[in-house]
Amino acid sequence: MLVACVQANDISVRTSAIDDRSPEDTGDDYEFQHLPTDAYATQKPGFYAVHGDGDWQSVWLSGANVGDHPPLPSVDFKTHMLFVATSKTPEAKSIEVQKITRTADGLHVYVLETLPLANCPVEPKKGPAMDIVQLDNVPFDMHVVYDRVHADSCGPPPDAIVQCRIAGSGTVGADKITASPGENIDCDGSQSKPQVGKIISRKWELNAAPPGSATKLTVGKDAIGVTFPVDAWGVYQVGLDVRDATRDGDGLGIVEVLPPNVGVELYWARPPSDPAQLPRVELHVIEMPFGIGSSGDCTVNAQKSFCELHNAVTLQQAALRPEPNKRYRVVVKYLDARVAGGPTACVRAFAKGEKSGHVEASSCDAEDASRAKGSSWDVGALDAPHAAFYDSRLPKPPVVAAPSADAGAPAPSLTAPVVIPPPVTPRPAHTATPPPAPTSSASIEL
Repeated sequence: MLVACVQANDISVRTSAIDDRSPEDTGDDYEFQHLPTDAYATQKPGFYAVHGDGDWQSVWLSGANVGDHPPLPSVDFKTHMLFVATSKTPEAKSIEVQKITRTADGLHVYVLETLPLANCPVEPKKGPAMDIVQLDNVPFDMHVVYDRVHADSCGPPPDAIVQCRIAGSGTVGADKITASPGENIDCDGSQSKPQVGKIISRKWELNAAPPGSATKLTVGKDAIGVTFPVDAWGVYQVGLDVRDATRDGDGLGIVEVLPPNVGVELYWARPPSDPAQLPRVELHVIEMPFGIGSSGDCTVNAQKSFCELHNAVTLQQAALRPEPNKRYRVVVKYLDARVAGGPTACVRAFAKGEKSGHVEASSCDAEDASRAKGSSWDVGALDAPHAAFYDSRLPKPPVVAAPSADAGAPAPSLTAPVVIPPPVTPRPAHTATPPPAPTSSASIEL
């Protein structure tokens, strides 16, 4: 058995150019075990073979009392020894003994030091990077192969964690929730986790909201969280940017406001910052062949068995229950005049698809059209199963293509030719696609 009185290990170092990895020498793999180093701060750069307390003292910076050095690791030095590698580069991210091989001339110790990229922020450290390994107590010469490489990146960013819930619900938040129009949402970022130091700043932003939504974020104390109401049907994305001691990270909370199985929503494209500047309009869902003001006309002030319609800030939303063998027409009536080029009234139709969830389509009034007070925009008849509008003068919806086998396919497109009789009165309108939801013994000191 080898004991602690074996001769000193002579240590030599072969240093390669930065980012130039050395070839490995042929030899037998030699077993070793890494020991923890997180608690150390006063280590001295270099490579050291440690066979006991005397060697251990040489690992640390001079000028401190012996009793101030960290205690010797609990190792049986009759059978084992330590090899210590401490970086000479103060800002090095890490240093690691990656491999040890036994050859005819001793042990070859492969050490890799990782350096930060030039533009990466410097991470605060208690001391230089260090690695300690335990191996069998041997007198062999130790040939250190010392490679230095730059890191692939600046390292992992902090984890920006967004947890949203319906305000006052008492439920645990989640990064994705569903809600209903009119509900207030709380999103919290207190669970965000730093990689270095602590979270020092948070910044919130409403990254996306459905077309026509007028919602805004209200930021809480210290930007820990935000609150906002949901109004339009669709998806809201709440972004959180956080910074720890060195880096930035981002996270996302998603709130989906589900439309009814069949629904119609009036919204404004290019709305002004002040909703009071919008012309007043009324959304009408009319059972055909009735007209505006008739017993079949559903409005905010005249609910019907097939329709519930309400206001939501700048929106008007109708949840529909179409009755068999009946058709419905959608009309927007202008209570105030609209000038050409001003905010544009648009209507979205929603339907619950059999395979792809809700489908929707949007139609907008002509941007260059003036509308007189009391005039109407005939959006069209509603093809409820496909969330589409068609010319209300046709006796029935145009034939549509069979649904795609792909569950993620869009709503089917019209395929049959549509013959429209000459219009009695001009109705300028156009369709528009809605905007997108917007890492003494010998020693050598470096």
